[in-house]
Amino acid sequence: MSLQLMTKFFKPTEKIQSQSENVTNLNNEVMIILEKEKTPTDHIKNRKEGNAESVEFGQPIIDFPLTFIDGQNRKFNAEWYKRYSWLRYDIASDSAFCGVCLDSKTVSKNNNKTNFTDIGFSNWKNALKKFNKHQDSQSHSDNLIFWLNKKDVTKPSCATLINSQHQKNVELNRRNLMKIIETVHLIAKQGLAFRGHDESLTSNNRGNFQEILKHMSKYDEELAFHLKNKNSNYTCSDSQNEILSLLAGHIRTKMLPASDQFFALIADETMDLSKVEQVCVCLRYVQQDFTIQERFFGFYNTGIVTADAIFDLLKRVLESLQLDLNLMVGQSYDGAATMSGLKNGVASKFLKIAKSAVYVHCHAHKLNLALCDASMQIDDVSDVIDIVESVSVFVKRSAKRHALFEHIKDDSKKERLKLFSATRWESRYASIKAFVSSFEYLITFLDVSIFLSVQRLK
Repeated sequence: MSLQLMTKFFKPTEKIQSQSENVTNLNNEVMIILEKEKTPTDHIKNRKEGNAESVEFGQPIIDFPLTFIDGQNRKFNAEWYKRYSWLRYDIASDSAFCGVCLDSKTVSKNNNKTNFTDIGFSNWKNALKKFNKHQDSQSHSDNLIFWLNKKDVTKPSCATLINSQHQKNVELNRRNLMKIIETVHLIAKQGLAFRGHDESLTSNNRGNFQEILKHMSKYDEELAFHLKNKNSNYTCSDSQNEILSLLAGHIRTKMLPASDQFFALIADETMDLSKVEQVCVCLRYVQQDFTIQERFFGFYNTGIVTADAIFDLLKRVLESLQLDLNLMVGQSYDGAATMSGLKNGVASKFLKIAKSAVYVHCHAHKLNLALCDASMQIDDVSDVIDIVESVSVFVKRSAKRHALFEHIKDDSKKERLKLFSATRWESRYASIKAFVSSFEYLITFLDVSIFLSVQRLK
């Protein structure tokens, strides 16, 4: 064991003792065992006479004699006992000794004699400096280990106590980390934002993650102490992202089909609100009880939307999920040439490595195309769709007109108007349904809008 480590655990200061109850008890044990009244003079005499027995002695508190040193009277201070539990005072010689080193057999073996084990220390001017130097010495550390182990072999050694404290710290850190992970899981489950605009210590609102932990720490002393540690408390943005990634990986593992189970790939490419091209990946498979599962596995960014780029992306995703491509028996995309091309499409590229992966044009896309084309051939239906779309755009695209329409509704529970979406076919139903439920308010809104327009023209 290194000198630095021994000093850390056995130097009797309040800061170190408060960190480990075991070490505090250990230092107290040193003081109790060496508490008996017997002077170092007797111990030295026994050693000079060849008597190898261990002699224990205490720390007398008397009116210590003065010694003239460097122009000033100085004497031993009983307060030093509190700071150095190993310190012993010999009344006869007016000298200080180290009780641990005197009582350790390693002194006689190594013949390592010092002022604290031989003639005694009495230069009270430099007492604290010399005490610290002796306490930090390698010989004192070795003697302390030997002395403690010799006193009671049934008690754990110093190394065992240190390891025990280390294990307690590990368990404490794990408990605190679990609380942080549960907080991340809660925020992700509720679909809330993790971070705020200003997460500095002076901010009034540091974001959901930091504020929830702060609130929990009011009722959890362990967590409160952990959060005060600025070096490694696992609350930074990188730690949050890593925990989220691990949670996502665990969920994906639970959703995956069995290693010997057939599956089909479903994918579609779209653009999000930030104008980033993404590929949506889903898997469809049948469980052992014949329950059909269709699971979403994530959005994956792609800067290029060519067949080769999308094929490489999908292949990497399947391999990252550790799926056997030989068990892929189906693939479904839209009808675009990039995805369904017979020669260079994504479907044809997969067929070269997964012979059973039959391509199926997505039925939802086919239904949407059929309904759109059929509705455009019927004048009445086409007119209704155009009117609904035009009115919805007229109301929603102007903040003033939208505010007027909401004022006319007057806290009505009716659905809000919805715009059409070119790729979400069910949006047409939602738009028409909202239009019908708000029809009477729309008539009033249009009459008021016309009246206001006429007034402005005058």
